[in-house]
Amino acid sequence: MRYNKFRKERPDKKRELELIEKWISELKYEQHKKLIIVEGKKDQIALAKFGIKSEIIHKPNKSLSEVVDEIATHKECILLVDLDRAGKKFFARMKELLQNSKVKINSNYRNFLLTKTRLRFIEGLDTYIENLQRQI
Repeated sequence: MRYNKFRKERPDKKRELELIEKWISELKYEQHKKLIIVEGKKDQIALAKFGIKSEIIHKPNKSLSEVVDEIATHKECILLVDLDRAGKKFFARMKELLQNSKVKINSNYRNFLLTKTRLRFIEGLDTYIENLQRQI
């Protein structure tokens, strides 16, 4: 990885694990106030392992506009999509669609993963944490 003076330094493994555990705790709390949205079933299962309830954006029997209409019944949501290139494009598109439907997007949880961890796929959260625990 090339040095980039604008990229924030990631914490050491022990501190990163502490921060992720805090992130999970805060997300558990938020689930009672805000809708948490993930891309697919594997992402939903990964969060459920930590007691976090989420809704899937890709539903086989519904169009994206129908799903956005369902989400629009909420004032605010947490959009947790993957952090790879495709996920970034999808995040931008969903953010635009939801904001046009007057839904406030909380991207703090996603931004935390992007800047403070190397995790790029929500479905790999449990494995990522296990690997951190082994490395400490």
